[in-house]
Amino acid sequence: MYSWVIQQAQKRREQALEDRIRNIDAKSSVFNPTPQSLLLEKKNRGLPATKDVRDTVQRIENTPYVPDTYGKNDS
Repeated sequence: MYSWVIQQAQKRREQALEDRIRNIDAKSSVFNPTPQSLLLEKKNRGLPATKDVRDTVQRIENTPYVPDTYGKNDS
């Protein structure tokens, strides 16, 4: 129970930090454009993915394509 509470507290702190970062990014984003920013804007810009999505993508990228048992005989 204690470890679950610690994990949840850590997740909430990380989420609060990400929310603050997104709030700062939103102040200078495409939702509050200036004429100069409209001309120089990168069209593929967006908000960064959340930590759980980044972790999942990293886990997928780190998973080996070939299983450890490939090519080993069972006999």
